[in-house]
Amino acid sequence: MVPAHNARILALLVLASTALSQDIVFGQSTVLNNSNFFVGEALAIGIKAAFLDANLKGGVLGKNLELYTLDDSNEPAKTINNTLQFVSNSSVFAIIGYTGTSGIQGSLPHVLKTDYPLLGPFSGSLSLRVPFNKQIINLRPSYSGLLF
Repeated sequence: MVPAHNARILALLVLASTALSQDIVFGQSTVLNNSNFFVGEALAIGIKAAFLDANLKGGVLGKNLELYTLDDSNEPAKTINNTLQFVSNSSVFAIIGYTGTSGIQGSLPHVLKTDYPLLGPFSGSLSLRVPFNKQIINLRPSYSGLLF
């Protein structure tokens, strides 16, 4: 059985891929060069591995999944700048795997002005959960959810 959050992501991909003639591109802004680099690097590697697996199996309706990753050094201003690059690029389908609560929160108004989904932000902040927003698909529990 496919968990509900995975089913939502799959549905988004299938719907989007029918409208796209090229590969399905995801944008990621994450920390790659300071003391927390291992978090961003691990997320990027994991996403790329999942995409490679899907692509080797034929992709999504024959379209390959691609990840464009930009370093934000865990600085909110850089995260916002990277987000503006992604949402202004018509080849980017979704935002995925962002790290750092401050950067995610700073980028959120720019994402929410668009139809871009924000998939799997690496933050347990309640601000990404309440109030509910259909554009944000959380894959990890909230900070309080980690306690139970």
